[in-house]
Amino acid sequence: MLPDNTSIKQDLPIIDDNIEQLFPLAHTDYSLGINIGGITCRINLPTAYLYESLCERYDQFLSTTDNPDIEIQVQTVEDFNREKYTAVTFDFQENNHYGFRWDFYCRLTLDEKCTAYQFIPPKGHFFSVDSLVRISYSFVAAAKGGLLVHGAGIVDKGKGCLFAGKSESGKTTLSKISMPTKEVLTDEISLIVRDRDTGDFFLHGTPFWGELGHGVNNKAKLNNIFFLNKSQKVFLEKIAGHLKYSQLLKNILLFAKDPLLSKTIFNTVGLLADRLSFYELHFMPDDSFWRCIDDNLE
Repeated sequence: MLPDNTSIKQDLPIIDDNIEQLFPLAHTDYSLGINIGGITCRINLPTAYLYESLCERYDQFLSTTDNPDIEIQVQTVEDFNREKYTAVTFDFQENNHYGFRWDFYCRLTLDEKCTAYQFIPPKGHFFSVDSLVRISYSFVAAAKGGLLVHGAGIVDKGKGCLFAGKSESGKTTLSKISMPTKEVLTDEISLIVRDRDTGDFFLHGTPFWGELGHGVNNKAKLNNIFFLNKSQKVFLEKIAGHLKYSQLLKNILLFAKDPLLSKTIFNTVGLLADRLSFYELHFMPDDSFWRCIDDNLE
């Protein structure tokens, strides 16, 4: 059970106070940059362990970042007791997004760029920082007219296919089956970016992988979106009308409670719904789903 809004608001001053007290004195020798789908991020870290772990995790996506879209400052704090936040919980106050989870708390501000401050325990795990990187990318992607989606990104004959679904929906299963003949960009979270000149949407790989253990730094023009449904029979059902909106919205990664950002996301979903075909893919754990796609969509 998540804490109520009253208890969340009571914790907000802790973040602001720590930012004012700790970060003016903070110093780090551990800074790394990444580039995912053209969105750049610089992460400033307090320990060699976090730096080395994240460099390894983001290996294909490391990049120089002189003027990043996202700047993340991470600091450790001794007084850390947030066990009541069993899942990520966000609140929006005065243009700031405050987030809590059992292993970190943070503040994100979206202005010219996204600035994020994160506090973790002295022996905090790099997964805590990776979680904030994902959250930050979801905010910035949305603000730029893109989306971070729970979905496997796979390139088939040069065309990008998004297989969307939450945990246990079969994303990794489809990815492993596809690997011998297709390029799997990610088996967990895909980034969709809109080309400002052409209006086309592109599917990008991310380092936010699941059981597959890696992501590929590549992209392909997004061609179709499939929503996964485990079944005893393989077939496609075309999705039309308002169901396209509801299916995609429930698979978007976003924690913001900012009404303006929510409106931007809804507009992006509308553009995707107008441009692309959406299907419900009923599949079994073998490559028969690719034959079904080839037979019905070419």
